Amino acid sequence: MSASLNLLATLAFASIVIGQQWQMVPGSLDAASYNGLIGCVKQASTRYDVAVLNGVVVIVPPEGGAIDLDSEADHALGSCLDNFSHTVHLAVDETRATVSEPGAVSTSQALATYQWAESHGAQSMNLHPSTSQRREAPMSPNSGSLLPRAASPGYFFSLGSASETDCSHYDQQNNVLNECISFGKSYRSIRFSNPSQTNGLRVKRWPHHLCNQDRGWKDGSRWTTVYPQSDSACYNSHPDDVFSFVGKPTPACILDVC
Repeated sequence: MSASLNLLATLAFASIVIGQQWQMVPGSLDAASYNGLIGCVKQASTRYDVAVLNGVVVIVPPEGGAIDLDSEADHALGSCLDNFSHTVHLAVDETRATVSEPGAVSTSQALATYQWAESHGAQSMNLHPSTSQRREAPMSPNSGSLLPRAASPGYFFSLGSASETDCSHYDQQNNVLNECISFGKSYRSIRFSNPSQTNGLRVKRWPHHLCNQDRGWKDGSRWTTVYPQSDSACYNSHPDDVFSFVGKPTPACILDVC
């Protein structure tokens, strides 16, 4: 697509998005979206590997490595995550633990073609108008008082279910950005809601308490990004239950343009 046509498409899409709450819904893999993601990943200095598990395209570190999206070395990969999470069912893992999970397949980024990913069940991500109620102005966690207007958009919502794997019968929690949210009980499934009109929401989640214990994904962390004014897909209990997470704002990305 030419630069002028891409700009027109971006502006047209933006006019639809503003003011609308969206639901991120997995679906059949789109070749252009997937190839755009892999092209972005290949531009990074690190040669990452690609895994597919339960429809999710998971970017994992090379053998002997680890990923830290807050580091300069993996900054470019973080931009890929933020740019393509609304078009590809996508995650980034700190370690290679996903590769050993039952049902997972993996390969080098050079061999991670669309045909390979599609044949192993990788999914795209689509934005559908949300049918859920708009979230109310959040209450300050643990205090019951309203968050000050100056804090907006310094918050996000988590909708977690302790017993269901499809995010039904959830408890809504109102969370402050950049703070570790840690629970005494695990959630079997969870989705995240981003109220910001201008910024994406990058969520890092752990299946253990206190967020920052570095144990690898089966005991460690996974990153996903939620599009502005959107509810994320439902993340079920694979590969472990969710006990803690932290949300950080990212630049707003529309049609891969930030």
